[in-house]
Amino acid sequence: MFQGIERDLGRVLTPKEKDFINIAIHYLHYPTENNFKRLQQHESVTLKFSKISDRTLQITLAGEYQIAQITLDNQFGIIKSRVMRDLTTQKVDALTVAPKVMSHFQNLPEQQKAIIFFGGGVRHTLSPTDLIKTTHELFTALIENFSGKFAVLTDGYKGTDIPSAYPSTRAPHDISQQFENVRIPRYMIVPECGQTVCHQSVHAKDCFGINWGEEAPALAEVADAFVYIAPFNLITELEIILALKQKKPAVIIDVNQTDEMVYHTRAKCGYLYPQGGIISYQSPEIAAKALSKRLSQKFSQMRENKENISPEISISPPNSPVQYNLSTLQWDAKLGFAGFKNNLSGVLGRDNAIYAQNKNLRI
Repeated sequence: MFQGIERDLGRVLTPKEKDFINIAIHYLHYPTENNFKRLQQHESVTLKFSKISDRTLQITLAGEYQIAQITLDNQFGIIKSRVMRDLTTQKVDALTVAPKVMSHFQNLPEQQKAIIFFGGGVRHTLSPTDLIKTTHELFTALIENFSGKFAVLTDGYKGTDIPSAYPSTRAPHDISQQFENVRIPRYMIVPECGQTVCHQSVHAKDCFGINWGEEAPALAEVADAFVYIAPFNLITELEIILALKQKKPAVIIDVNQTDEMVYHTRAKCGYLYPQGGIISYQSPEIAAKALSKRLSQKFSQMRENKENISPEISISPPNSPVQYNLSTLQWDAKLGFAGFKNNLSGVLGRDNAIYAQNKNLRI
C-alpha cells in the first residue's frame, strides 16, 4: 500500500503520515465511533481527512511545497488508493473549466465588476449564529465597497450530509439573497463527489474534479478575489496558495484570532510568496475594504498593461443596503436549518417593518 502511494506521490511518506493512513485504513475496515474519534485526534495542521462516504476517506497531506490528496476506498474489504499529486501545479483555463459560470457572468445585463470566491471550514468551531452574523457584516461591507457589483462563487458545499452543520461555504449563498435592492449572482464550481450535497438554486454551475480539493485550480482561475473565514483546513490552504500563485487578492477573516491553521497558512504563504502573502483580519468590514482596495489596484494595473479593460472598482457606496438586526438570531440545533430559517424570518420581520413579509425571504 505505502509503496504504491509513495510512487504516485513522488516522495517518501513520513512516519507520522504512515501512522495517520494506517488509522484511516483501520477505520474503513471497522467504521466505529471510537475509531472515527481516534482519526480525528491524530489530525494536525499538515494532516487532515474528510469523509466522502461510509467506505471512502480523503486524506490531505501538506509538505513544505506540496499539497496532495490520497483517496482511500474500501472496495469489498480491499483498500484502493488514488493519489492526486501536488494540486498547486495544475494549469487550467477559465473558459474551459467553467464555461457556464463564465458565460453567465460575461452576459449579465448590468456588468458585474468581479467574481469573489468565498471559502472556509466545514467542521466549523464558530456557531452557525456567529458565522451568519460574520457573513452578513462581510456582505454589507462588500456591497458598500464594490457598489454592489460583484458575483459570489463557492465550491457549492451545503453541509446537508452532516447533522446540524452550517459550513462557511453555505453562509454566502444564503446571505447574498437577503439584500433585496442589490442583485448578486451566485455561482459554484463543484467536484463530482459533491453533486448530491451542493446548492441547486444558483445562476450557474460547473463541475470540475472528482473529489473535494480537486476543484481548487478551477476556483483559483475563475475568481478575481478570495475571502476565507477561519477556521479552515488544508484544502482551503491549497485554495489560498493557488490564489496567491496567480497574484490575486485574498484575505482571511479570523474572528477569534486563535486558529492554529491560520498562522500555519500565513507563515507558509509568506515563505512561498514573500512579496504577496496573505493577511488575516478580525473585522469583516476592514477585510472587505482591504480586498476592494487591492482588487482596484489590480484592475488599474491590468488596464495600464492593456491586458484587460475591466472597470475600476468604485469605493463609493451605493444606496444603503437593507440592514438586518441579527442580534436575536439563534441557531436551532434540533430543528436544523429549517428552524434557523424560520427564526431568521421572524427576526427580519420584527426589526425591519418595511420587509416584514417573510415570503420575500429566499433562503
